[in-house]
Amino acid sequence: MYNLPIADNLNISALAGLFDSRATSYKYLYFLSLVESFVAELKVNQANDLLNLEILTNAYEKTIQPLSSLATIQGFSANWVYAEK
Repeated sequence: MYNLPIADNLNISALAGLFDSRATSYKYLYFLSLVESFVAELKVNQANDLLNLEILTNAYEKTIQPLSSLATIQGFSANWVYAEK
């Protein structure tokens, strides 16, 4: 399972749990690094809020609605869609 030096009084399952939690911590830190800009731009309280669909939906609505209104004022139609040629 893990390549660890074995001693008579070593609790392998406890060490395995430690390694697993450390791996999870690294994954969580990686997740945080990926979503940092979303947390800032969507103005949510914490990264885990992005995993809550209701909070995420509200954050996008609060962010997109003013931008959409500004775009309409600037002359874009309400149903405007970007299309590649």
